[in-house]
Amino acid sequence: MEERFKDMTPYDRAVRISLYSNRVGKMEEQKDHTEDPEAVKTLEEKIKETQRLIDELLELFL
Repeated sequence: MEERFKDMTPYDRAVRISLYSNRVGKMEEQKDHTEDPEAVKTLEEKIKETQRLIDELLELFL
């Protein structure tokens, strides 16, 4: 778990989740319009990492 998330207020966590979700959406859209297989692979890795961060933030709400 990222240490930086533990000290955040619930509001800050919610804002971060929203920002990360928007980022994932933009990367998904970019991936759909990219023809370069290497670029698609890189975007998929970034999407996975960002989704992992979202999951960690959501766990802190439980």
